[in-house]
Amino acid sequence: MINPRPYQTAAIQALAGCDLGHIVAPAGSGKTIMVALSIKLAGVRKLRPLSVLWVAYTKEQVEQGREACEAVGLDTSRIQFACIQGLSEVGDVDLVFVDECHHIASPEGRAFMRTTLDKRDGRWIRKCMVWGATATPNREDDQDITPIIGRCVHRVTQADVSAVGGTLPGRYKVVRYDDPQAGRMALQEASAKTQRWMNDEQSSRVLWQAVLKHCVTRNSARNAFVAELAEQYKHTSRIVLLDTVQQCKDVAKGIPGAVACYSGMGAKPRRETMEKYRGGEINCICATSLADEGLDLANAQVLIMARVGKAKGRTEQRVGRVLRPYPGQDHGLVVDICDSAHKMLEIQHFIRIRLYKKWCFLVG
Repeated sequence: MINPRPYQTAAIQALAGCDLGHIVAPAGSGKTIMVALSIKLAGVRKLRPLSVLWVAYTKEQVEQGREACEAVGLDTSRIQFACIQGLSEVGDVDLVFVDECHHIASPEGRAFMRTTLDKRDGRWIRKCMVWGATATPNREDDQDITPIIGRCVHRVTQADVSAVGGTLPGRYKVVRYDDPQAGRMALQEASAKTQRWMNDEQSSRVLWQAVLKHCVTRNSARNAFVAELAEQYKHTSRIVLLDTVQQCKDVAKGIPGAVACYSGMGAKPRRETMEKYRGGEINCICATSLADEGLDLANAQVLIMARVGKAKGRTEQRVGRVLRPYPGQDHGLVVDICDSAHKMLEIQHFIRIRLYKKWCFLVG
């Protein structure tokens, strides 16, 4: 028997009472449990179990959804769990639920959601209920998801979750890395590739690719620095975030016992790696975008932010990996690398620091 927290109860009531809509809740708030309980409540109100299509964007998210539905006592034989990438249309169901629904504004997502509509007597009508859940509803491209997934029917804040001990306090520490030579190489490559006919936006894009290549993704000295930094926290459970799979492999080689974890390694090895991490057999994983969403590793204590970028939504998802309550832990620590090789990287770092301060992280 799962007893929802007060903030979860309000979200469950709101979602169960709508035909089209989504909830917004931060990482660690228990979104999948809230949705599972909403399905159960909606079935009670309609006096019958609902047939459901539960879609997500990774296999881990799909499995977490299945586990949540089983935990609240739903009949999972009436629920189809699937990655949205493998679906072309919605079948005959009462409800379609989309996890991490901010992705639904992509062309593929829009095409899929159009199959929830049917044209009758010259009018488009919805064939089934449509729900969504996300921690980050605002997309970087500013596309509005509400015409597709409905309005936000309830928003859970970080303060709501923290007030009942749902997340840990956050701390951050800044570590600088300076590589003037890499910065010069990036400028030289960008200068050679920039053409007279390019506008400012195109030139900036060429420069960014050169900076990313020389200062970050293909910088062996920086990778070694990241590995040494991670080793300073060898007595904790760590996640090292990096920009490419090759970086993950290279950095993991420099950290005793670390494992590179990425989507292309295969479902079974990835699942086994995460299980060993949760069980304490592995205390460091090096990951890319795999850690952006839906990664439930509650025992993670330290996040090494070696990945560049400034997007609020993604940063919030990433730091949320070390804010889940776990026995013996009183805070989560983010170690953020400030790359001073180029001002683009420094600006991104300072934007991340502003976000940590906004979320009331302490220096730490």
